[in-house]
Amino acid sequence: MYDYTCKTCSKPFQHRKPSKVFCSSKCYFSSIAETWRVERACVACKENYIPSHKKQEYCGHRCHGKIAGKARKNSVEITCNRCGKEFERRVSAIGKENYCSWECRKVPTSKTCKGCGKEYGVTSVNWKTSRFCSRSCAKSGVNHHFYNKTFKMPEGYEPWTKGKTVQTDLKIAELGRKISRTQKDQFSKGMRSNKEDKNPNWKNGQGVMEIRHLVRNLDKYKAWRLSVFKRDAYVCVLCGDHSSEINADHIKRFCDIIEENKIETTEQALNCEELWDIKNGRTLCISCHKKTDTYGNKKRKNI
Repeated sequence: MYDYTCKTCSKPFQHRKPSKVFCSSKCYFSSIAETWRVERACVACKENYIPSHKKQEYCGHRCHGKIAGKARKNSVEITCNRCGKEFERRVSAIGKENYCSWECRKVPTSKTCKGCGKEYGVTSVNWKTSRFCSRSCAKSGVNHHFYNKTFKMPEGYEPWTKGKTVQTDLKIAELGRKISRTQKDQFSKGMRSNKEDKNPNWKNGQGVMEIRHLVRNLDKYKAWRLSVFKRDAYVCVLCGDHSSEINADHIKRFCDIIEENKIETTEQALNCEELWDIKNGRTLCISCHKKTDTYGNKKRKNI
């Protein structure tokens, strides 16, 4: 081992190799940095700066980008179609419409609708594909993709709804009525409403659906359901299934009990003994529950 003194930090150290000058790489690089870590002028902006490495020529990335962009191969100066500013771009990236920034690109331009003939705004991204100002213009009259077209069904084809009615097929009974776009707009503008006396379930100044929800959210109703499940051992009484989800079904309809006893408040519901009778309940799985005559609104539809 040889004894040395570090040239940078002046600390004594030992090393197995001869002719050592620095005790560590940190001291080595710090001594070298003293030779080039001095103020120099930026090649682009001509301002003084202190470099962070030996071969640095620019004060930052912005100045480096200005010089490197001019020296880039196959780049030419073009004019922005929106603001008229000149900027550089590669020849392979030049198209019919060229923009200097994303702000210029996303500004909408006017185009004539092929349906109604009005001018509407469209961005440059959708310029080639956009033809109509709205969905109603695109799907009306001759512009519809099914206009003046006839379709022939294959021989022997029969629709799946043939011969089926609401009373005979459960799938058709569960199909809901779709609301059109016009009706949705009327609801949003207040032209149509299902509130208060305009609702078909509104009776005597109070909504029937409201008292049903209040009764079903009571703790006594939850205790009634639990007692029905415990009595039937959490097993469907019709099919004996114990692995699927179960419901507490009313043998006599829940809404019929409320209407016959004229229940309008939760206090009247708590005092009604018929509503909390366990003998009126039974445990059913969802598939068996849907097959019953009292499931959902099925009884009113059959009437």
